[in-house]
Amino acid sequence: MTVATDTILAAVPKERAGAASAISETAMELGGALGIAVLGSLLSVVYRLHLPANATPAIRESLGNAVGAAPADLAVARAAYVDGMQVTLFTSAAVVAVLAVAVLYALRHIPRVIETTATNSAG
Repeated sequence: MTVATDTILAAVPKERAGAASAISETAMELGGALGIAVLGSLLSVVYRLHLPANATPAIRESLGNAVGAAPADLAVARAAYVDGMQVTLFTSAAVVAVLAVAVLYALRHIPRVIETTATNSAG
């Protein structure tokens, strides 16, 4: 995150650094919230799809509700949760891979070492 923030701030004029930092922080917070919402929804959908049709409504609601259920129901709920986690993690890995390629492409013209100009003079 430090490198990303440094790159963002180095890419804008110093008088616009505050706005660039604010946009960067807003994008990070929004991305985090959307990521949690989308991936959490994906996990929930896959969990419910992998439960048998005769599963109780409480087990369909969450894995936590399955803890007090019969051992056979708990095993089915755990298996459905693991399936949901696998799909969610593979989806996350695919998104990260696509974004890594996009970042490499987008930053190809930015130098590795950004020159600083000596504009600060006592005066």
